[in-house]
Amino acid sequence: MSGYTRTAVPGWNHATYIASQTNPNAVTAGPTAVVDVPTETLTSVMAFPAYMIAGPVIAKDELGGPGAWAVILTAGSIGSLLGSFVALRFRPRRPMQVCWLLCLVEPPQLVLLGLAGPVPAIAFLSLLGGITFPVFETLWTTTIQREVPPDALGRVTSYDWFGSLVTAPLGYALAGPLVALVGASGLLYLAAVAIVVIPLAVLAVPDVRRLQSSERVVVG
Repeated sequence: MSGYTRTAVPGWNHATYIASQTNPNAVTAGPTAVVDVPTETLTSVMAFPAYMIAGPVIAKDELGGPGAWAVILTAGSIGSLLGSFVALRFRPRRPMQVCWLLCLVEPPQLVLLGLAGPVPAIAFLSLLGGITFPVFETLWTTTIQREVPPDALGRVTSYDWFGSLVTAPLGYALAGPLVALVGASGLLYLAAVAIVVIPLAVLAVPDVRRLQSSERVVVG
């Protein structure tokens, strides 16, 4: 896993806005509003905080110490650098569908880390996860700029970031007690399940899944 909360949580609010542009002045509209805030909250609470709290515990207790965790994080950082180059050229026809499918790259790393698997294998999965981060963010941001009318773009972006970040402190506050309750591995397994279920739930919304790229660019 790489990046910050929006990597694994990659801002479900954008999908709500894109799918509901028949009413661009509304904060939320359409069927995606039903899954928007709950999924944002769940992933913010479960995903990245779980990784950042439980991961070092497992590295210290079962993978040989801080050096193993450094290797895993470094691999993710290298992946993010590589993904930035990929994002320069990658232009899928259905960007939102690709975004949510990219989220499914993350859970195998969480599971293998929870199992205290081989460090090289975990690092490789971290590398893959790192590649997806800038690709996701690039597709996400450019799609928003194309599809959201200029008079709604500021509100869309503000609402997205609010939903993406407001629950992150709660996630970190809960991660410690959850580690005590279900163990570091158990917390990572729960996060992995969340990162599988939530993108699939969003992809079940036809307006999100079927959104296609256009050449229209919104400026200003």
